[in-house]
Amino acid sequence: MIDIPAKVVELALTDGFLLGTKMTPTGDVSPVLNGREEIEFASSAIWAITSIEQLVAETLSSENLRLEEAGSAELSILQKRLERATSLVQDAIERLTDAGKAIS
Repeated sequence: MIDIPAKVVELALTDGFLLGTKMTPTGDVSPVLNGREEIEFASSAIWAITSIEQLVAETLSSENLRLEEAGSAELSILQKRLERATSLVQDAIERLTDAGKAIS
């Protein structure tokens, strides 16, 4: 029997893969695994989908803020990023509205 450290197996299996996220237009966030080739997952694999507001709520829970040792500086950065994201959504709505007016 040959013992192979779990870390070696993990690195071999994940080499060349990128774990990321994607978000739907309704604000649902889900994980994405990108690689060099097509990836086939077991039918039992579960991919969690979470809403953006749930992610924010979990991030801002008292317990999480304590564990992350987050202060007002970090929360100000988060607020600015969320405001920028909200602005991007508003711009997209305006583009769709303007495009609809042009078609009419």
